[in-house]
Amino acid sequence: MRIRWWSGMALAASLVAGRVEAQKLEVESGPVKLGITGRVQFQFNGTSVSGEEAGLAVAPAGTSFETRRIRLAAELTIDGWIRGMIEPDFAMARLQLRQVWMELGFSDALALRAGQWKKPFSLIQVTSSSMIPMIERNVRIRGLAEALKKENVAGTLTSFGSIPLIGEEQYLLENLGYDSYDMGAALRGKLGRVGYEVGVFNGTGWDKTDENAGKSFTGRVTWTAPVAAPLRLGLGASRRDYLRTVSGVSITQNGTALEADVEYGAYRRPGLWLLAEVTGGDNLVAGNFRGAHAVGAWYFPTGQERIEGIEPVLRLSWADPNTGKDNDAGVLLTPGVNLHFYGRNQLMFNWDFYLPQGDVFSSQNALRAQANLYF
Repeated sequence: MRIRWWSGMALAASLVAGRVEAQKLEVESGPVKLGITGRVQFQFNGTSVSGEEAGLAVAPAGTSFETRRIRLAAELTIDGWIRGMIEPDFAMARLQLRQVWMELGFSDALALRAGQWKKPFSLIQVTSSSMIPMIERNVRIRGLAEALKKENVAGTLTSFGSIPLIGEEQYLLENLGYDSYDMGAALRGKLGRVGYEVGVFNGTGWDKTDENAGKSFTGRVTWTAPVAAPLRLGLGASRRDYLRTVSGVSITQNGTALEADVEYGAYRRPGLWLLAEVTGGDNLVAGNFRGAHAVGAWYFPTGQERIEGIEPVLRLSWADPNTGKDNDAGVLLTPGVNLHFYGRNQLMFNWDFYLPQGDVFSSQNALRAQANLYF
């Protein structure tokens, strides 16, 4: 009976995967293959932050619509081993390059990539926005940073530049520059069940040249377990160099972050899908940070043609920006539900609750809904 059950799950997963991956338009001419994809994510969001709390003359809009992502991507393969990708983003009428890279795939075990893409750090970050189970990766509540800065009269929060380091794991990693998009070069590949990627990057973020003579280094290794249900373990390290001005003099400093992650299940695979990670390292100002992030989703196929699946979601993210300070930690709690249509097209509903440690800061929340069009 167990063999039949696993066989049925595997068949369902393979059929779902086929419907997810069948959305790419491909044109082939001799040794050249061109694939065109795109995504539009249209979001409605609210915020509980008032103008008085944020200390702003004009209060944050209680509710707002926005184009969260508008991307067109061209994926090129030449002679089966030369690959490239260009993916600009046009959201909110701002043109930004997200991915633009060339890759020489010498073998499955070794490829050389150069350009701009996501640094190989953090499972939550490297999972595509078109496939991740929650709407936002981090605490993205309008007016929250301003409200916390106003309430930070006792200097409880640490600030990196002009940015307060909020107690949420993904917010810290992105604003400290340990993950997300950057320019560089990397070696990557797969050796059996082991995957790896290690690279050198500017360390200044996307669409930016380097600011000093130093470089940032990031790497991640994963291991896929030989079991029927997808199970993958990962380890990563990110070392970032950055310029800091001290007494009017610019000096280069370094910080390091480490992470361990686990993924069980897969996108639109019937049953449980779990993504979890723990991180820690230098907060680049003083002391160290710690964080953890876990997202659980359960996909229920409906067997219907239009709404193909219903997926309840629960996310819990915690971080302590500076372990040497009290009352600066926080928790992001997000319940939600996703309605899946064909492929990666879906409607998503989330309610984010940011709960700061202690009674120094006020709790805030944001209700949001997002329509994902993928083609």
